[in-house]
Amino acid sequence: MNTLLKAILIAGLPFGAAVTTVHAQGFDPRQPCSVILENPDDATLDAVGAWTFGYLAAKTI
Repeated sequence: MNTLLKAILIAGLPFGAAVTTVHAQGFDPRQPCSVILENPDDATLDAVGAWTFGYLAAKTI
């Protein structure tokens, strides 16, 4: 069990790093799309995609 937990934590490290990067850039879903998508990097596009799918999932329940 302990090995499985370690493997899960190690597998989640890249995701945690991506989340930290997004927070450092200050992604704000209340901003207009034109501002967010004007010159996005990969982390911003990932954040927009994750937010969109989360929003849709929350509204369809």
